[in-house]
Amino acid sequence: MLEEHLEHRRKLRVYTPDQIRGKTWIWGIGPDLSRPCGGPIPYKRDEWIETVRAEPDGKIYLYWGSYDMTDLILDAHPRVYDNIRKKKGDNIEASVGALRKIAEDIQYRDNWKKYERRIPKVLELFRKCDNLSEEAGRRHNVRVEFWLNSRRCGIRAVVDTESMDEDEKLEAIMKAATALKDFNDRLYPET
Repeated sequence: MLEEHLEHRRKLRVYTPDQIRGKTWIWGIGPDLSRPCGGPIPYKRDEWIETVRAEPDGKIYLYWGSYDMTDLILDAHPRVYDNIRKKKGDNIEASVGALRKIAEDIQYRDNWKKYERRIPKVLELFRKCDNLSEEAGRRHNVRVEFWLNSRRCGIRAVVDTESMDEDEKLEAIMKAATALKDFNDRLYPET
């Protein structure tokens, strides 16, 4: 399963913390962003594992991908930004700041109810991702999380490999990759 995910990537690169300032992880595999990507992307980005990263505490994170919070709000609710701009006038910085404030607020699940009328499609997607990640985790006996912060949101699987030998680690990573694919298949069912 992991090979199936990885064969569809553009070009992968192994990263070490000294290559990216401020990172504490041991190693990571992700897209090689230093190379230009010419022509069409040969895969639907949402279907493949974006990054794999090992942390010093023995955990390995598999990221399905992430989405910019402000882009998500703008794509799902373009009128929200229009309304903000009407209130803020031609001050683009203030308009963008107000949009970022919404993104900062909705990173906390306790604030979702406050924005229910303003951005219902975004919150519906968040709830669906929350439920599907829990379901995929239970189905595959893997920790699958819907994560969000003020800038991005996404799905990841977390594998605790502290007491595993190499074969067990590989098996656990494969299981996590399968759980992420299952999540994706349920989020975007073929019609």
